[in-house]
Amino acid sequence: AGGASAKAQRGSGGSSRSNVAEMADALRSAASTAGGAELLRRYTPQLLGVEPSAVLPIFTGASRPGLVGGSCPLATSEVLELLDSHEDLVLGYLEHLVQSGSEVEPKHQVQLGLIYLKRAAEERSAPTAASAAAASKGGSKSELTPARVALLKFFEGAKGLDVRVLLPRAEQLGLSEEQVVLRWREQQHREALKLIVEALNDLP
Repeated sequence: AGGASAKAQRGSGGSSRSNVAEMADALRSAASTAGGAELLRRYTPQLLGVEPSAVLPIFTGASRPGLVGGSCPLATSEVLELLDSHEDLVLGYLEHLVQSGSEVEPKHQVQLGLIYLKRAAEERSAPTAASAAAASKGGSKSELTPARVALLKFFEGAKGLDVRVLLPRAEQLGLSEEQVVLRWREQQHREALKLIVEALNDLP
């Protein structure tokens, strides 16, 4: 842990990318040591201030080839608190938990769902290059953007999802496909079919 602390102190000086990388690798390697939790609490905010993109691998386990590291000693809520002001990192961390099969608390599932909804609405308002290209090739006007594809996959597969929080937000944003999935999950089949017919025009 002492070596990790020394590297972290050098990295926090922010003199070079190599020092930042060393700091991130040191924190990840030291995570499973006796003082790992305290090191993460102390130096993660400093690293976030220098290079936010270097932080996520510390908590997801991804790193440079050959690096040996341990598991994160912090609870999910504490990690999210550290990452709170960086929505991209929160999204990446929660996606990692879901994709790795970790147990995700309902409140964190809702947090991920709300971020997805926000991103989906933003993409719809300002189409990405991918969605614009699809439209230019004759794609449907309701062509799904990458964020909406990820959102629908999450809504369809998440267990114990709290639809009561997410459905009103999807309605507010006018995301019809997402409303269909959420209503179907809640056994609101009549309302889901009405949306399909009236909003999506998917039935003849």
